[in-house]
Amino acid sequence: MDDAWQAYIQEAAGISAADELTKLASLKASGVVSDEEYQKLRAKVVS
Repeated sequence: MDDAWQAYIQEAAGISAADELTKLASLKASGVVSDEEYQKLRAKVVS
């Protein structure tokens, strides 16, 4: 999925970058994603 399409879907669904970062932090804290995975996903959200 390209970035523009993903941004459109998130905007239409009312999902903000802050929401995504909060969800990622929760997944990292619970051990669902590793620190490396978290950093990659976080970079994608903030770019």
